[in-house]
Amino acid sequence: MSSSSSSPTQTHWRIEGNHGSTPTTSSASASASQASQASSLRRLLHIKNQLFDVSKTTDDEDKQTQKKKKKKQSEYYRVVKVTGDGRCMFRSLAIGLAHVRNENIGAKEERVEADRLREAVLEQMCKSDLKRNAHPEASMAIKYENGGIGEYCKRIQREDFWGGETELLVIAKLIQRPIMVYLPARIAKNASSSSGYVCIQTYGEEFRERKSKKTGKMIERAPVRLLYNGETHYDLLI
Repeated sequence: MSSSSSSPTQTHWRIEGNHGSTPTTSSASASASQASQASSLRRLLHIKNQLFDVSKTTDDEDKQTQKKKKKKQSEYYRVVKVTGDGRCMFRSLAIGLAHVRNENIGAKEERVEADRLREAVLEQMCKSDLKRNAHPEASMAIKYENGGIGEYCKRIQREDFWGGETELLVIAKLIQRPIMVYLPARIAKNASSSSGYVCIQTYGEEFRERKSKKTGKMIERAPVRLLYNGETHYDLLI
């Protein structure tokens, strides 16, 4: 799955910086990898529970709540399969951002852009309190992590770091564009049918429209749509 950032006002997403992590011994790397994956799974479980609308209500209360909720209509898009190398969420975002700019990127550039997105989150959340304070919702999400912000900032430096809700909250602000997360309708609660895809969460909803510099009118900003498989992987919807 799962540098200095460019100005949030820029349309194109570009981050300049070095990549890579400090070499470690094989045993240390294995231990770090296991710890990272275990923590990432805990993060995914939290995200999954939130996105699937899991609550601590009784069965009767849950049934009543579900009855009141309106069924969500399925949407239909083409799925762009993304490599599952630990950075799939960042890869999906990189391809999606290129798509809304009417650009194509190759496999090498896709990986570079994915790592730049991860490093941009690292810059915002770990380099200074001032930058981190600009992302209160992301900071709150990190509280679900074992080890808190300290452990988080160690893990996000790894190239195989799994992205999730924290990173989506930050990136949506940086690119000033909505990021919509979908589930296959067949596994989503409240879906009106078993076909297509259902949006379960939108990050950066406040950036759905922006004022045109030429006309002064509000114009819609195309979102990036991610497909979450309900477990450990993201693809892109276009």
